[in-house]
Amino acid sequence: MQTLASVDLRSSYVILQINGEKALTRRLREVGMIKGRIINVISTNQNSNGLVVMF
Repeated sequence: MQTLASVDLRSSYVILQINGEKALTRRLREVGMIKGRIINVISTNQNSNGLVVMF
């Protein structure tokens, strides 16, 4: 299993689990990032700029 922070390829991934503080995981669920969802990484995490995904 790989974390989103460590992916280095623009590709599709399936969310297997979401770890984090309660407020963060709740917000991610609110925007649609849920277990089993397929996401597409548009831009990888380079130089701490963040990660851009589409789902």
